[in-house]
Amino acid sequence: MFRCPPPARVALPINPRLDDHFKTALYSLARPGAHADIAERAQSRLYCPVMRFEKVWIEQCRATRAIKRRFGARDALDYLVGEKLRMFAAAARDDASFARELPRFLAAICRVFNEYELIGYVARQKPAVRKELRTLLYFS
Repeated sequence: MFRCPPPARVALPINPRLDDHFKTALYSLARPGAHADIAERAQSRLYCPVMRFEKVWIEQCRATRAIKRRFGARDALDYLVGEKLRMFAAAARDDASFARELPRFLAAICRVFNEYELIGYVARQKPAVRKELRTLLYFS
């Protein structure tokens, strides 16, 4: 039986008057004689938190569990190992923060899938992809 996917979350627009209220409150916190950019830095932290792209694998593993339950292991493996892991490994070659997170990502993949699912998935891939995945997943 086909089920419709759940509706996507929609971001609500920020109330401009509330935005002005926070801006006024933050500027009033800055003491006279103190650095004037303190309030600006505090305001930017409120609205634009620093995104740590190297931690995106956590949400991807969480989504994979739902994909595995709903669509099966093959689709979940295509998503996480075939797409996300290969992209993450490519980013890890250039960025040290991604390289530090790669072992954690691999451990999370091993918690989502058992070794037989991973071995079977790797065996079905084309030779070039198979070689890349074997080195990433430490298969001999």
